[in-house]
Amino acid sequence: MPNEVVLVLEDSPDVAMVVSELLADAAYDVRLVGSPEELLEEAGRGEASVALVDSADPSHFDLWWVGPRLVEAGVRPIVFSAHSDIRRAFRENPHGFVGIVPKPFDVDELLRVMESAREGKPAVSGGGA
Repeated sequence: MPNEVVLVLEDSPDVAMVVSELLADAAYDVRLVGSPEELLEEAGRGEASVALVDSADPSHFDLWWVGPRLVEAGVRPIVFSAHSDIRRAFRENPHGFVGIVPKPFDVDELLRVMESAREGKPAVSGGGA
């Protein structure tokens, strides 16, 4: 059985490489994407089941709009963000996102949230901002 495909949208090349290696070690097929548009294009191919979505905006998480579109494509999206109000915003309206991994992140928590997303269960990491 092939590894599960996860899409990763991360604005920091260093963080993207670390996350990519961690997920590959956990038997995911990782596809790095460079923009929300590329993320949605890749999701539309029907190969991915989970997406880890970072925001490039330094003041707030600005990619809530991709959540419903990823869900429509059959991809379970996870917020991956250092924004301090991310948990509150997720509780108020998750916009289709099924989990949160705040940064800085704990590897075990990242993998736990990824596994919960694979199983279709909502999950919020206990670590991070």
